[in-house]
Amino acid sequence: MCAGQSVDSKLQELYNITKAAILSNNELDVESIRQSLGAVTLEELGVKAPSQRQAGKKDRRRQSTAGFVGRLLGRSEAEASTSGRMTYQHIHEEKALSIGIFCLPRSAKIPLHNHPEMTVFSRVLYGKLHVRSLDWAEPEGNSCNGRRKAKLHADGVIQAGDPPTVLFPHHGGNLHAFRGETDCAVLDLFLPPYDRQEGRDCTYYQEVGPLQPDGTTTLEVFDPPDDFIIHTGTYKGQCIKAHARQ
Repeated sequence: MCAGQSVDSKLQELYNITKAAILSNNELDVESIRQSLGAVTLEELGVKAPSQRQAGKKDRRRQSTAGFVGRLLGRSEAEASTSGRMTYQHIHEEKALSIGIFCLPRSAKIPLHNHPEMTVFSRVLYGKLHVRSLDWAEPEGNSCNGRRKAKLHADGVIQAGDPPTVLFPHHGGNLHAFRGETDCAVLDLFLPPYDRQEGRDCTYYQEVGPLQPDGTTTLEVFDPPDDFIIHTGTYKGQCIKAHARQ
């Protein structure tokens, strides 16, 4: 359950700016949204980096002889680094947008997947995240035996403090895979969110064969392994008031 909402919060400002842009029917002001996303504080989101959580635990142990019990009861499903599970904390969703936080423990992986007709803004809140992203290199009608060529967009590590990234429906790395280089958390803004009925279902892919000299590779649809599970986390940050300044 989210905490009390503040109309002056950076999170609320992000929502207001984004919703106003959507309602205007003009081209998105990408830089304004990126800057607003980058200004949201971890405190507003109820997120603590692992180092902060460890410091808090040490303080509690010094203050109480019940430290062991406190460690057991204090484990949150939102703290991927202590639970060893990937989690998603839902912040807000409506027809045009969705906001949430993915928490990945070290070495956790989210397989290569797409974002059909979506624009996605992402920001690493803490830790380091390895991202491998691609874009389709040929039209959907050119697929052969369920396989289709894609071109590498980026393959590297992003971390807390880096500017927010953005991918677009047809460029910017619309297909991407994540791996936690360390325990990490990522704030995502989806425009619009996944919706199977609207034709925006999430499809997973795997690369077939090596990367070619021209940067292309072949992808085919696959089912993620059975142990790939993203659990529902508990969002403890501020709420968003669903309105936009006109």
